[in-house]
Amino acid sequence: MGKRLSLAIVALVALAMLACSLTGGPTEEETAEATQPPPTERPAETSTSPAEPDEEEMEGEEETDSLLRAADGMEMVHIPAGEFLMGNDKAPVPTQRPEHVVYLDAYWVDRLEVSNAQYRLCVEAGVCSEPRSWKDVNFNGDQQPAIVVWDDADAYCAWVGGRLPTEAEWEKAARGTDGRTWVWGNTFEGTPANLSGEADGYGFTAPVGSFPSDVSPYGVLDMAGNAAEWASDWWDEDYYVSSPDRNPTGPASGEMKVHRAPIAHAGGGPAKSTCTVRYAARPSEMYGFRCVSTTAPAQETPPSSSDESPDVSGEEGEAGEGDEGSGGSTAEGWPPLQSYRIRTVMTLPEEDVPEDAEGPVEQVSIFEWSGAEPASRMVVACLEEVTVGDTRWTKMRDNPWSEETLTAEEQAAWEQQWGFAQFWGMDEDLAAALPDGVAMVPGQIFPTAVKAAMVPDGEETVNGVRCRRYTVDADLDYTNELGHTTGHAQGTIWVADQEGIPPVVVRALMDEDLAIDGEPRHPSWEHNITDINQPVSIETPE
Repeated sequence: MGKRLSLAIVALVALAMLACSLTGGPTEEETAEATQPPPTERPAETSTSPAEPDEEEMEGEEETDSLLRAADGMEMVHIPAGEFLMGNDKAPVPTQRPEHVVYLDAYWVDRLEVSNAQYRLCVEAGVCSEPRSWKDVNFNGDQQPAIVVWDDADAYCAWVGGRLPTEAEWEKAARGTDGRTWVWGNTFEGTPANLSGEADGYGFTAPVGSFPSDVSPYGVLDMAGNAAEWASDWWDEDYYVSSPDRNPTGPASGEMKVHRAPIAHAGGGPAKSTCTVRYAARPSEMYGFRCVSTTAPAQETPPSSSDESPDVSGEEGEAGEGDEGSGGSTAEGWPPLQSYRIRTVMTLPEEDVPEDAEGPVEQVSIFEWSGAEPASRMVVACLEEVTVGDTRWTKMRDNPWSEETLTAEEQAAWEQQWGFAQFWGMDEDLAAALPDGVAMVPGQIFPTAVKAAMVPDGEETVNGVRCRRYTVDADLDYTNELGHTTGHAQGTIWVADQEGIPPVVVRALMDEDLAIDGEPRHPSWEHNITDINQPVSIETPE
């Protein structure tokens, strides 16, 4: 049975095929549920929606665009012009009162907090100062947020062509236009953000974007927790009493600056992580930050200190001390994917379909992962599997769900596998076969022979991720666990080339004219990963 499989079929798919017909795919309902937007468009739900919002909470929200900033590769989100509700009349302290309607012109804001790796570019350019936090192993991981004094945060934003956000800009990006209490809505449950010491899996700051549920209506991450963030405004506890209703910029002078969001390692909670809470600090203190711009960022290749991908293995390991499961990193130093959806469609010509097969010649495979719970979902042929925490449910065809409890070792292995999208394995001699500059982590969908035939063909943003584009047009002759394969493969492969994302195959379009142990096979297939590090909701089976 295995010899009928395309090169794209993963080990999990092969196992499912032992119990199912090759062409027996998910039901129409399952396929429709997992259908993704066109591959070159960003899924609307990931760029504008909080995790599992109520309809009332989302009323009035708009779709947003995103672009990559040239100077540091940061993804920036467009916030449209318009009014929003600022402040909170029910707040226990007067600094958040009174509520007032503010109009802001359109602007762009960083989707993530600026990371140490990004900030290092500014230090190497001689513009920014090296922060004291880099001497502290609790804060100096490449993917952790940069913790700096106000002047250096201000200098960095100017260096990348922007500025620090005003209080009003920060609050609108966090709150949206419906007056919600927290970035995700009006209910505080579980550990939705990096707030309270080790209770949420991180004793200090986490790698940026580690909490997919800490996402604003505009898709901006880490605005309720992780690092406290500098604003451009001087502090005035009574500013709201007399602040202008259009584009307020804060008092003209002062002794302290505003910062927003609580300090994660100092302990936070519902009251400290609302969209409206305000804090004051001397400019010489050290906090995180993100930048804004009134003009769209140019989409160009960001500068780097070398031609190689950053090696964050040492520092990232220190930053993740005490982390478990999806909070770790690979031996190569790449962070895991916090969430994603994969949809692979394999189409077989009619001559390749077994005579006794029923159903279409199109095989749809669906994989979903959410590191926040953590949870995963897989639908392959007639097999569906859902895992949440240490519980796994499995269903074959129309049979009832079966339930099992994973051991601690099984759960750890599952979290690592899904966190890095490890479905296809990697040959031991992969490194020697890859072209220069192609550094793939385990979990790709091609045998070494195909990977070695990849030819660089430019750069492109696909499924919201900056990618290297490769073409394949090669004759093949190799032997692996499926047998001896000969023939020809051609297509296009897009590999992630964006900070914070391992170099997974984000999209692939392939046509194969093969013979496996002499038996002809002519599959074509399309593979897409979407919703990378964005909110993904996985339901527990009823």
